[in-house]
Formats: sequence, structure tokens, C-alpha cells
Amino acid sequence: DEATRLRHFWQILYGSVSEYPALRDALVARGWVIEGRLGIGGASMGAMTALAVATHYPEARCVASLMGSGYFTTLARTLFPPCDVSACTEDFEQVIAPLRPYDVTSHLAALAARPLFLWHGTDDNVVPAAESFRLQQALAQHGLDTQLTWCWEAGVNHRITPQALTSACTFFTAHL
Repeated sequence: DEATRLRHFWQILYGSVSEYPALRDALVARGWVIEGRLGIGGASMGAMTALAVATHYPEARCVASLMGSGYFTTLARTLFPPCDVSACTEDFEQVIAPLRPYDVTSHLAALAARPLFLWHGTDDNVVPAAESFRLQQALAQHGLDTQLTWCWEAGVNHRITPQALTSACTFFTAHL
């Protein structure tokens, strides 16, 4: 059932992050990365994957996160928790442990080292918009927002809008 599948969300996310080096290498081997112009981005879980990858792989020239979060260790307590967090702390920690090194909390400088685009609908009913706003604020508070572009779209829930796509395409066009 869907509830069971969603409990595996965090393991799937970690799997996606782990697959990045092989994907990158395949793109390079096929000649699809020209002059080092490699950008990463995604929506929802894809945005989380992009943010995680950006914490460890500097070759990504620019990063776009549409309605995602890089604060995995805190978000996992409320978004698709792998178990009842109050009753299974040990299981929760085992699921989240592989993602801890990729949590943006301790990698703000790595994110700020390249152009970063954040987009979120303010009424997101799945991944709270506060997650993107939190990252934007953290970067600003540390003076790491000089390459940050952000866009909050009022009244939009967990979906990609034409404005979001246009903004992301404009971002990649400008930075790749």
C-alpha cells in the first residue's frame, strides 16, 4: 500500500544520491557534458536529491531545487517518517543515518559555491514551503546568498507551475 511505500521514501532518496556518480560518469563518457557544463535539479524528491548531491560534488556548476528540502534529518520526523518516531528511535536513526552527511545544515558553503535556485509554492501541502525559506534564510544569515536565486509562488500547492518551469529554465540558461 502507499503508506508502506512512503516509509521507504528516505531509503529511495539515499539510493538516488548514491547513484549520482555513476550517472555523472555515464553522461561524461557519452560526451553529453560539454566544457564541464553540468547542472542538476529536480522537483520534490528530485530537488532533495539535487541539494544532497550539491553538498558533496562540486562539479555540478549550478543547482535547482523546486519544492524540495535539504534538511533531511529534521524533515523525516514529519514527512513520510519510516516508522512511528516516538516508538522506534533506533530504527529511525538507522534509516536516516546514511543521509546525515548530505544534510544541508553543515554544507551551506558548498551550496553557496555555485549558483543555486530555490522555488516553492507557498501553500505546498506535502513539502512545507518553510523548508526552502529556511535554506534561503540560512544562506542569507551567513552571507552566502550572493549566487542564490529564489522564487516563492503564492497560493501554489505541491505542483510545478508554468512560472516555476520558466524560472528554472531561465536559471539554467543563465548559468550553464
